[in-house]
Amino acid sequence: MSAVARLALVLSLVALVSGCSRGSGSSPTATGNVDESLSPTPSQQEGPYYPVTKPADRDSDLTTIDGAAGLAGGQVLVIGGTLTDTTG
Repeated sequence: MSAVARLALVLSLVALVSGCSRGSGSSPTATGNVDESLSPTPSQQEGPYYPVTKPADRDSDLTTIDGAAGLAGGQVLVIGGTLTDTTG
């Protein structure tokens, strides 16, 4: 995966996580109110998609890329979350 593709993936994940955290600040399970109905995540086109040629750099470390000098700029992010069904 190219450096540009990796950056796009990371930015997409950051946007997804920040969009998920814009709710009321509490989930139905956190408040104990599981009677509320939650909206399901909109469906998307199925994947995964694979490149025609596999990249030489095949590890999960996005801060170093084979063939590139130095480390990537910026701050390392750790992203987490919770997956629930529509009943919380």
